[in-house]
Amino acid sequence: MTLAEVIAALHAQLEGVDGLRAVLDYEPARVDVAPLVYLLVDSETREPRGNVIQCRYRIRARLVLLWTDPQRAEGELMGLFNGIPTALDATAPRSYVADVDAGWTTIGGVEYRVVDFYTNVVTHEPALG
Repeated sequence: MTLAEVIAALHAQLEGVDGLRAVLDYEPARVDVAPLVYLLVDSETREPRGNVIQCRYRIRARLVLLWTDPQRAEGELMGLFNGIPTALDATAPRSYVADVDAGWTTIGGVEYRVVDFYTNVVTHEPALG
C-alpha cells in the first residue's frame, strides 16, 4: 500500500464511526463541524526484508471536540473513544492503534478538546536492485 492508499483506507474506516460528523485528510484552519477526525502523517520507518522493503507508517488520527461545554465534550469523547481505534485497527491486516494521547489544542483561535490516536500501518513494497 502506498501512503495515499493508507490514508484513503483509514479515512474510509473512520467514516463508519457513529457520532463523527466529518473526517478530513488535512489539519483544518478552522473547525466548521465537530466532532471530527483529521489524519496526518507522523512518520515512516523503512526496513529491508529480503526482496521487499517493510514500510511502517505512523498516522495521527486527531479527534476534535468542541470545548465550549466541557461536560458535553467529555461525554462525546467517552462515546467515541473505543470506536475510533476499533475502526482504525480494522483498516488492514497489519494496522493497529499503538498509542493514544489526550489534551487540548487551538485551531483558528478557538480551544478544542483533542485525542490523538497513533496508528501503525505495516506494508511491503518490492526492493529495488
